[in-house]
Order: sequence, then structure tokens, then C-alpha cells
Amino acid sequence: ESKSPGEPRELWVGTWGGGVSRRDAHGWRTFGQSDGLPSDQIFCLLEVGSGSSRQIWAGTEKGVAIFEGGRWRPLMEAGPFVDARIRALAATASPARVWIGTHDRGLWAWDGRLHPPEEIGLGEVGIRSLWGDQDKEGGTMLVVGTGQGLSIFEKGSWTRIWREQGFPLSPAKAVLHVPLPPSRRVFWIGTEGK
Repeated sequence: ESKSPGEPRELWVGTWGGGVSRRDAHGWRTFGQSDGLPSDQIFCLLEVGSGSSRQIWAGTEKGVAIFEGGRWRPLMEAGPFVDARIRALAATASPARVWIGTHDRGLWAWDGRLHPPEEIGLGEVGIRSLWGDQDKEGGTMLVVGTGQGLSIFEKGSWTRIWREQGFPLSPAKAVLHVPLPPSRRVFWIGTEGK
């Protein structure tokens, strides 16, 4: 649900085979490939920015699309995302980046240019879920659910909590953050398996 201050409320829904639907004060509108989406199979949605710079990002079966100005456009016309399954999206403010989790090509970042997994340090991993925010010092914190367990980026380095490090089950399919006072973080992790 989009809840940008001073803007009408909207509900965005990604479907598997039916594109993206938006509900606003005028009712429902569905967007598909004829509206610029690279695929009608949607894995995830993300709201980035607000006001005139507001965008809706969609992770699809065939790359990333961005909704702005009433139309969808691909993030890139060519390159690594043209046919990539985008399983998860998250945004961080410091630095301002959109994090892109792929099914089998690792974790990428976008800040006006594309940062590949080799720069980020989480390549060759299938991303299943993603959460991003600032850590206590104002830097980037990421919690990434992968096919092997969890990977956490905090204070400039990665910590892997996979089965070998005691993670109960893999893959980690969903990450939910619950903020608790004072400045405590609790994460609930949904897994696939027994």
C-alpha cells in the first residue's frame, strides 16, 4: 500500500500472470506487457521516493520495471536484467539505493548506475527475500533471505547464517522486521522445508 504523505492512498498488487493492479479513488486499473511491463509474472513491488519523484518498482519474471509518469519502463533495455527473475526489492536511504535480488544471479544495487554482485559481495546466490534500512550508525543494513539461509550486511560487512552456522531451515523465503523500543530489532523469517 502506498501511503506517501499528502498523496491519495493506493493499493498495488502484483499477480502471477495478470500483471500489476492498482486501486485508487477511481477504482482498479491493471497494467500488463502492453503498458510496458517486461512480463505479467510479478514477484515483488516496491515504492521508492515521494511526491513528483515517486516510483513503483516491479520485480518480474523478465527483469525490473519502473512506473512513473503513468507508464511502465524497463530499468535497462539491455544487460543482466533483461531476462532475470527478480525475486526481491528493497530500498535504503544511506546510501540511496534500490537493492535487487535475483533468482540465480545474486544481489545487485542501483543508484543511477548498476552495482554487480562482485562489488556487493553476495553473488552466485539465489535471493528469495530482502529487507533494507539504516543501521544504528546511519549506514546500510540488509537482511537477505537466500536459498542457503540468511545473509546480513551491517557495519560494512556480511555475516552469513546458513545451515552450517545453525540456521534451522533453508531457503529463507520471507523476512519481516518488527521495530521495538528502544532501538531494538526483531526479525521473523519464513522458511521453506520441514
